[in-house]
Amino acid sequence: MINVRILILGNQYKLDGLQQLAEEKYVKALEVEGLTDSLPESMMLLFQTSFPSDRVTKVNAINFATLKFPLLVKQARFKAMLQNNGKMAFAILRAIAPQSPGKHNFFWLRTRDNNVR
Repeated sequence: MINVRILILGNQYKLDGLQQLAEEKYVKALEVEGLTDSLPESMMLLFQTSFPSDRVTKVNAINFATLKFPLLVKQARFKAMLQNNGKMAFAILRAIAPQSPGKHNFFWLRTRDNNVR
């Protein structure tokens, strides 16, 4: 959470070095403490704020959430975050979907006579 706040402050005051350092620290924090309750809060803050260099940080957060999704989805705060932030939930869903192509194909519903609806 602190790293995201510092990243936002670095952008607000045009401190590129601080932004880069906060980004590096956020990625390291995801690896070490990513499954804690602070992840949903940091991701919500990250997705509520928009600045030119936020894409990299958002991609890192989404990739982590995608990788750890089976564990994260068991956390009440993470589920609440997804329910309350459609943009973030869609980004995570879009990242997860290609990992299982063809597994959930709802587009080819056939009738009894094999005509495609």
